[in-house]
Amino acid sequence: MGRSKKSDSAATLLSPVGELNVTRAGEFRQELQQALARAEEVTVDLSGVSAVDVTFFQLACAAHRSAVSQKKKLVFANAGIPEAVQRLSAEAGFARHIGCALGEGRGCLWFEEEC
Repeated sequence: MGRSKKSDSAATLLSPVGELNVTRAGEFRQELQQALARAEEVTVDLSGVSAVDVTFFQLACAAHRSAVSQKKKLVFANAGIPEAVQRLSAEAGFARHIGCALGEGRGCLWFEEEC
């Protein structure tokens, strides 16, 4: 599904390529789970992603909840989020104007000023 550019016990960078949709949901979920299992911080670079669907947002939020519960950090590279992903985020109701309900200074993946 993707490329992993950097990985160690402190940080992992996931760089998926192509479409992140319901067809590839299981694969993306597994990559996120494995990355969170081996690193304290996981960054996802979406610059190589051509399209997403709502499944992607649901998986990303579930992975974020999992990271918070494990006291780890999941972030999306701000400069790499394609316009189409940002637009669908807003259209699907994932874009937020306030921080994540999980709080604790971890922010929200879809907080508009961070994207």
